[in-house]
Amino acid sequence: MSILFWLTVMQAALGFAGSALDGDIALPTAAVMPWLILIGIAGIVAHLCLTKALTLAPATVVVPMDFIRLPAIAVVGMLVYGEPLDLYVLLGALVILAANWINLADETRKSLTVT
Repeated sequence: MSILFWLTVMQAALGFAGSALDGDIALPTAAVMPWLILIGIAGIVAHLCLTKALTLAPATVVVPMDFIRLPAIAVVGMLVYGEPLDLYVLLGALVILAANWINLADETRKSLTVT
């Protein structure tokens, strides 16, 4: 939990420093602020869920599942924002899904042979 806290503090400080380089910082409007708060809460909850998952299962199971969000967000981008899915996106998604399948199959095979 403290690692997550310090990573968030460092990212906030570096993000502020990077945005302040030119001296022209645009503050969010009152209409945008609830969305920023929602995004911040969702990001912290996602990190906490990943941290909890890593305490409950081995990283060889959790991390491949975490990589599935990359092809999933490509589909969300296509459906919600009308972004096209080109060959490279599909090829990348195929590589990610194949690697996850191989890792999980190997982990399952190892756990079956140990018992």
